[in-house]
Amino acid sequence: MAAMDLTEAAQAGWDAPVEGLTANPWFTTSPSGIAWIAGRWLRARGVQRPARAAASRGYRVRINGHIVLDCDPAKNEPQVVAG
Repeated sequence: MAAMDLTEAAQAGWDAPVEGLTANPWFTTSPSGIAWIAGRWLRARGVQRPARAAASRGYRVRINGHIVLDCDPAKNEPQVVAG
C-alpha cells in the first residue's frame, strides 16, 4: 500500500510565515495538518523546502524519504525520530 502523499500540505506549512500566528488550514490531527506543522517546523530550523512528504504511522510524517517527524499535538513541537 502506498503512503499518502502530503507534499502539498508540507510545502504550504513551509511557505507559511514563521513569525507570528499562522492558522493551520487543516485539522491539526489530520494527516495534512500534521504535514503542515512539519513543514513550518522545518522552515523555522533552516531546513530546505520539502520536496516530498508522506504519511507514516500515528502522528508521524516522512520528509524527503529520510527525515521522520513525530508531530503529536500533545507535544509542544515536532520531534525528530529518524533522519
